[in-house]
Amino acid sequence: MHRLNLILAIFLLGCAINSHAQTITYHDYHAEIIRIIDGDTFEANIAIFPKQIATHKIRLRHIDTPELKGACHNEKQLANKAKIYLQTILPQGSNIRLHDVDYDNFGRVLATASHKKHGDVGALLMQQNLAIPYQKSKKNHWCKNR
Repeated sequence: MHRLNLILAIFLLGCAINSHAQTITYHDYHAEIIRIIDGDTFEANIAIFPKQIATHKIRLRHIDTPELKGACHNEKQLANKAKIYLQTILPQGSNIRLHDVDYDNFGRVLATASHKKHGDVGALLMQQNLAIPYQKSKKNHWCKNR
């Protein structure tokens, strides 16, 4: 019983320390794709503990893709291309690894996603010119000079 109390105390101390940290470091998670929402967001079943699955929408960390309801025709076309490309490399049922998991200022789950065959999903989108590095200032890069 004393050992259990010691383990619980260490756990609670760790939680208290982490509650004051800017960013909480999470472990890697294995996930299965349910559906692609847009070029940088998908829904997945995530293995959070053995025999315990949570379903969440995940936004790809460090990238920005055009919006499906974009400001111009070009943005909407590129957004559709990005979504289709993501559906192609991550079809329903695909297994991925999520790491560098955190929340953004809007409460969305952010993560870097890696696929065994394709590697870093965000990097692939940028290589295809379907994404740009994420910037906090929301400027519309997709409608300029197009």
